[in-house]
Amino acid sequence: MVLGKKPFEVDHTLPEALRDHTRRAPLTAADGKLLGKACCHAPKTADDIRRIRKADRQRDKFTRAMKPKASLSNSRFKKRMDGTVVDRRTGETL
Repeated sequence: MVLGKKPFEVDHTLPEALRDHTRRAPLTAADGKLLGKACCHAPKTADDIRRIRKADRQRDKFTRAMKPKASLSNSRFKKRMDGTVVDRRTGETL
């Protein structure tokens, strides 16, 4: 949409990915706002993407959809600087 000489776009106030999808209320004019394409819409979209990714990570952590990263200190074996490997449980060199 062009108003005057600048292009504008209608943007969701709350990104669609962050809406509560359990309540399927139809979108209204109050759910959007008119933003300048270059000056306002691009930075808001970048911020929205950041917030959506954070929500995805939090959901995945809560639902245990992703396997936690293994910590090196939780490993049974330890590799020393000289190249030898030690069993942490028994303390013997392998």
